[in-house]
Amino acid sequence: MSARKEDLSLLPLFRPCRESTLQFIRNNSQILSFRPRESLFHPDSVMDAVFVQLTGSSFRYAVTRQGQRRVFDFSVPGDLLNAPFQGEKASFAHCEMLEAGQVLSIPKEVFAQALQEDFALVEAVLAQQQQTQRRMEHRLRNGVSSLHGRVRMASELLELAEEFGVKTGRGIQIPLPLTVTLLADLLGMPRETASRLRKGLAEDGFLWVEGRRITLTDVDALERLCQVPGYHPG
Repeated sequence: MSARKEDLSLLPLFRPCRESTLQFIRNNSQILSFRPRESLFHPDSVMDAVFVQLTGSSFRYAVTRQGQRRVFDFSVPGDLLNAPFQGEKASFAHCEMLEAGQVLSIPKEVFAQALQEDFALVEAVLAQQQQTQRRMEHRLRNGVSSLHGRVRMASELLELAEEFGVKTGRGIQIPLPLTVTLLADLLGMPRETASRLRKGLAEDGFLWVEGRRITLTDVDALERLCQVPGYHPG
């Protein structure tokens, strides 16, 4: 599916903006196409533009001192991929496309001018950053090593379903291609452990796994599984 600049007003980030703001952005931006797993930026990148996901999905991760990849966020159409207020460095994050898609590249000076002239865009950016912070806080809580891996996986899948889920005949599908490797990187556990836990939740009737798509078939049971004393995943 190809993105069009004319459709910017359909994205949550730009929906509250004035038409003059949208036209200014359309006239001073470009659409970039990326393949699955292609890098958008990394810690050594010089960031002179603001990226907005238009189609497809992407994920961000950091590399630990032990060389392990830790996924900490996903992005879908309408999401900012980098902070518009940061300097030229992309901070510590790597960002890769999860599936083929397109990204709107807006020069930082253009985005800064749009922010100055349209406070609705400022509010939309702040709302997205608050949402990202909430997801990060959830993952910090979910990373507590004393929690059973089964609880951590259930909690993370519930979080993803709440954020991105689509209702289907089977339940709530997470519309992201979640491979076992990606789940392992998200939860900070070996791939074999992530595979075993996903299989166990599926065999117990909590999940339906079809290819790289996961559907939560029993949300209530998953929520009960996460009711650990002292743990508040939301």
